Amino acid sequence: MDREAIFERISNHRNAVDAKYAREGFKGLDIHLRNTILAEEVGEVARAVLEHDRANLEDELYDVAQVVVAWLETIDD
Repeated sequence: MDREAIFERISNHRNAVDAKYAREGFKGLDIHLRNTILAEEVGEVARAVLEHDRANLEDELYDVAQVVVAWLETIDD
């Protein structure tokens, strides 16, 4: 998959998360909770690696990417 397609998929994932949570997302969360959410997602990547779950690994990597994007979008909040 090329970079453009990856970025598009991350953006689509972010849009789906925003729709699910009515765009509240990271806005009201303090830095410690944001970090906890990111760490939890990274833990899910680690679990997929340990379990050799390639299909889930890709989904979990996109989850990490969308959390990072969400945090970057609210970095000045």
